[in-house]
Amino acid sequence: MRLQGIFLGFVLIALRVSAQVPPVAPPVEFDPLREALRHDAIPMADVMKNIQNRWTDFDLGDSQLAALLSAANEGKRSPAEIGALLRTLLDACQKCHARVLAPLTLDELLLDLKRAGERNALMQEVKVRKVKDLEISEASANVLRAAGANEELVGFLVPDDKVKISPLIGYKTFELKHAEDYDPSAPEGWLKVTAEIPANSSSEFVFKHNALFGRAVSGGEPTVLGAYFNKPAPRNTDFEHIDFTQSLEGGEVTVGDEKRSGGFLGIGKGKSKDDKGKEAPSMDVAYPGADDTGRNSFQIRLANKQSTPQQYSLTIHWMVLAAPKPLTAAPTKPSPAKK
Repeated sequence: MRLQGIFLGFVLIALRVSAQVPPVAPPVEFDPLREALRHDAIPMADVMKNIQNRWTDFDLGDSQLAALLSAANEGKRSPAEIGALLRTLLDACQKCHARVLAPLTLDELLLDLKRAGERNALMQEVKVRKVKDLEISEASANVLRAAGANEELVGFLVPDDKVKISPLIGYKTFELKHAEDYDPSAPEGWLKVTAEIPANSSSEFVFKHNALFGRAVSGGEPTVLGAYFNKPAPRNTDFEHIDFTQSLEGGEVTVGDEKRSGGFLGIGKGKSKDDKGKEAPSMDVAYPGADDTGRNSFQIRLANKQSTPQQYSLTIHWMVLAAPKPLTAAPTKPSPAKK
């Protein structure tokens, strides 16, 4: 009687489908489906229509698939029918959909990369599913590269402009905000810092990637009142391929010519409009070579020569050049006279 009841249930659902009556039956359960597959009294087409118009309330793990395939073989279902059944079950399996759409773990991603499969297909899967336990850091990016990820995948999972920079020893970290026109792909970059410099003091600021650091070179510590940037500082860009200018508001200064100086790859200086103005502020901007991670930086020294604290706004604009620029020769000194 139990088997007849199972058959009758499937037949009634099939008749409803053929009569175009919206199905109101509950989800297909595992045991009745397995029993229906084990016997060939119900055509496979009706079984699949029944599944398509309802859904399944069970997962399709190894044990479930093995049991359904065994039942289908026992019912002498053809390979084509079994293939169509599996496709229909996967389409109707809501638990399967939830599992497939769940975020990848880092271990699953690394395993997929080691399989050296179709990289475009993996990229599409990652865009849909994301990776749930991946830290946005330089170390994570290197782990992905070592596993075989290309730069497109690395850049998607670990956006370079969001990678945090380690604090510089001996420097204070200041808040650096995105400008309204923030765009990591912008052709030109800029940084603007408004700071209060204590009386008779010299301060140094370092703009590296997406962070701003500062310290007192002499005198009191500087206070940053506001700092904004429109894109990260350059990376893996030597001095010959960078063009930058600087300006300072709040003091009588003009921008000097770039030149090599003091062991830096490039340095620009601010000068007093009046060379006799001993209290005019001065600003030096240096562009050192990249560190071991390829990060370049701008180093800014700002001196307040007055006897009271002063507020200044410094700005740097830069652009990465496609072709190297001609170097400005440093001033030469005559050779010392031989004795």
